[in-house]
Amino acid sequence: MELRVKVDIPEMPFKIDRKTPILSVGSCFSQLIGKRLNDLLFKIEVDPFGVMYDPTSISNALIEIADKRVYSLEDLQKNNDLFFSFAHSTMFSGINEDEVLELINSRIGAANAMLREAPLIMITLGTAWAFRNKETNSIVANCHKLPGTLFERELLSVDTVVMALSKAMTSVKKVAPKAKFLFTVSPVRHLRDGLMNDQLGKSTLFVALNELRNENSDIMYFPAFELLQHELRDYRFYAEDMAHPSDQASEYIWQQFENSMMNPLENALSKEIYSLRSAIKHRPFDASSSEHQNFIKAQIEKLDKIGSSNPELDISEMRDNFITSIENPA
Repeated sequence: MELRVKVDIPEMPFKIDRKTPILSVGSCFSQLIGKRLNDLLFKIEVDPFGVMYDPTSISNALIEIADKRVYSLEDLQKNNDLFFSFAHSTMFSGINEDEVLELINSRIGAANAMLREAPLIMITLGTAWAFRNKETNSIVANCHKLPGTLFERELLSVDTVVMALSKAMTSVKKVAPKAKFLFTVSPVRHLRDGLMNDQLGKSTLFVALNELRNENSDIMYFPAFELLQHELRDYRFYAEDMAHPSDQASEYIWQQFENSMMNPLENALSKEIYSLRSAIKHRPFDASSSEHQNFIKAQIEKLDKIGSSNPELDISEMRDNFITSIENPA
């Protein structure tokens, strides 16, 4: 007897490996997947504009990355001594305008470089609800904690979503003609919108993506939302806020992503890197003991062996962590 609905994940026509450049943009779920891939030493640029939820903001970001837009002081706003951009998340805010501009432009430059060689663009849509700046009549990616009276909340239409995403993909294709697009709808629930509005926002995204997939053969879809909502389907798979997936649910969704999107030849190396990541997190009773120091040296030897066999991988960050454990035992 089958006691749950199994989500069917179709065979993906495109698999990634550690030589695949990946650009990931969108909601906080894109960071979850992006961090996993980064930890496994995949070549990935994650959220160069910060976390974004609505399709218009995500599309605008992709267009600016493709155009390699350069921000200037005139593009920034200021509130309570903080400089910020309405196109970016709060992680780009700062008290020094030059540093804010440097961060914004450096991330756009890095994303553009990745885009020019990237066969895979991962786009995670959060909701079709968006905030419109009443003064400029434009959609903002983030309200930066300004008074709500300055913005108008609106539900983007299916046509608006389709048009925005189509425009973004066209811009990307001009820079990266061979690019593939992997869409997913975030499983995170936007409870502050209310359950009905959350469903409206998600439903709009599904209808728009269905239209896009019918028109574009370069689009793939990974069912992250469906895995949590229909296959796991239990409040124990949510975090305490009842909106985000729990660690267990995130791990399960990641495993399905790994199985469907990654080249099977990468699995053995992934297991080795997982083991090394666990070794980095290990906190011994006595870090200065010869036993632990020898353990760390053995991990460095394993890591160096991976690096020599895979020279395209950047193992420097992991190696530095191990070296620190030797030089500065806690």
